[in-house]
Amino acid sequence: MEPIRLVCTRLVDMHKVHPEQVTRECAVCREPVGVYPSGQKTLRLAPGPFEVVCQVCAAKTYDPELDSDELAGSIDEIVQEVLDSTPVKRA
Repeated sequence: MEPIRLVCTRLVDMHKVHPEQVTRECAVCREPVGVYPSGQKTLRLAPGPFEVVCQVCAAKTYDPELDSDELAGSIDEIVQEVLDSTPVKRA
């Protein structure tokens, strides 16, 4: 069985961060990614094998004929996460 992929944004590419996000590594390239609360909930609740993959690696292997896209949470949940997030401070 192929693992389900949770696609997350590389930390270096994030424009906003959520106060409850956690950091994981991409299963393919090992770059650090930010996992928002909705993604964390998906990883806890969904059955089957999961892997966290950055948006760059996911784009390289995405097949629109074979792969399906699903949000990690409801629209309301994701909108609230965006509202709760703050801009990344760059040095």
